[in-house]
Amino acid sequence: MWHAGSIWGTNWKFVMALLPWIVVLLPYAMFKARALNALSLGEQVAASLGVPVEKERFALLAALVGLAAASVAVGAASGSSG
Repeated sequence: MWHAGSIWGTNWKFVMALLPWIVVLLPYAMFKARALNALSLGEQVAASLGVPVEKERFALLAALVGLAAASVAVGAASGSSG
């Protein structure tokens, strides 16, 4: 049987576990919004605008995967503890 995690009705310890990830990675992703906008136009356009495409793609992917992984981990942990 499949059990999906949820943060409904949990306590603040799960938010505190997620807080360091949010404090570090979310501002970084917001800071890189200009590069994200350029990358959304395509690789060639982003490169012509001066964005180091491969470097930015890897860094942003790592940050966003970290945020998603932390969120899923908290959701799964809080769903299994209730």
